[in-house]
Amino acid sequence: MTEYTRSTGSSGTMLISDNAPGASSGTIEFWINSNNGTTFDHELPWAATIDGSFQGWQEFDYNAGAGWQQLGVWNITYSQNVTFHLGATGTSGFGGPTNFTQWIQRATVPDPPSNPSFTNVKPTTIDVNWTPNGNGGASIDNYEVGYALTNTAPTSFVTSTTSPKTVTGLTPGTNYYFWVRAHNSVGWGAYSGPVLQQTIAGVRYKDGATWKIAVPYVRHAGVWKLARPYVKTLGVWKETI
Repeated sequence: MTEYTRSTGSSGTMLISDNAPGASSGTIEFWINSNNGTTFDHELPWAATIDGSFQGWQEFDYNAGAGWQQLGVWNITYSQNVTFHLGATGTSGFGGPTNFTQWIQRATVPDPPSNPSFTNVKPTTIDVNWTPNGNGGASIDNYEVGYALTNTAPTSFVTSTTSPKTVTGLTPGTNYYFWVRAHNSVGWGAYSGPVLQQTIAGVRYKDGATWKIAVPYVRHAGVWKLARPYVKTLGVWKETI
């Protein structure tokens, strides 16, 4: 709970209580307090503006020495300014009329992270990197890396709490599209844009039950040297070793 108060300029205090700070939905309450020992019988008009709509004036009783008195409760489902209106009639003990406006924050799903980038590109693994954007008002607690052979939508998924995430089990020499999205207490946000990356095309051999990368050598001028294979990635030839 978070409480916001404002003096009415005399012996009164207005209070807006947020019962769900950082949540996606929750109630707010409007309270009033007077310390001047006066009883107001159906004389104190008050109103609220919620969801951009003025809710209309209501009158309430206030007994001397009553302390804090709740006037109304509303459920707030998105971030907005709310206003507590205290009317003019019979408010000498509260110092009205007064308008008290307060920003109420409600969480949403996170914004899409940055489009992914890649490091340590290998025949069957790729490290996927990203940068978070807005968290929607609640801490990001997980990320999902999605990937597929086309840019329509991800078909395979891995999760991670941090960047980068190593994606394994890929096929050598194959183009993959990658997306990233973030999660908070409200839910999953939208995916980033898809980014294309090709795994290294490597020659492999089977050692028992395990496939391993073959390291090619060539004989040059009577000396065996490590061959430097190249692969074309996004139109650019790159050395793979």
